[in-house]
Amino acid sequence: MSISQASAQSTPTAGTTVGDRYQVGREIRATPFGTVFEATDTGSGEGVVIHLLHKELSAKPEYVEALTQAVGKAAQVDHKNVACIQDVGTEGAIAYIVSSALEGQSLGEILRRKQAEGAAFSSKQVSNCLLYTSPSPRDKRQS
Repeated sequence: MSISQASAQSTPTAGTTVGDRYQVGREIRATPFGTVFEATDTGSGEGVVIHLLHKELSAKPEYVEALTQAVGKAAQVDHKNVACIQDVGTEGAIAYIVSSALEGQSLGEILRRKQAEGAAFSSKQVSNCLLYTSPSPRDKRQS
């Protein structure tokens, strides 16, 4: 069943196909913007992650355009610890983003664990992370 056929459902279920290519699996988490699922790219057989945006946000062309631009910039980040954006699209009334699936803990989980252990990340570690993912000065001039 495609997501268009399942549009009466508030949340797609396992087995729903998005973009004629991504087989939706287990729900990972809800976010303020939508719901994140495990999925399988039926073309390659690889595991991916798909973020289905809320219908209310997907219905706002200005939001989808801003998101598409942000995703385009995020797709330029290439690091083993950062999920790569693989696809962006819409099907029916739902916009979606597909990224590579990474094993391990999220940054939030690591920070919560470290805080519970009484440890803290140094400002240098945080700065290095931000520098790696921030736009270059050239990008800032173009904005």
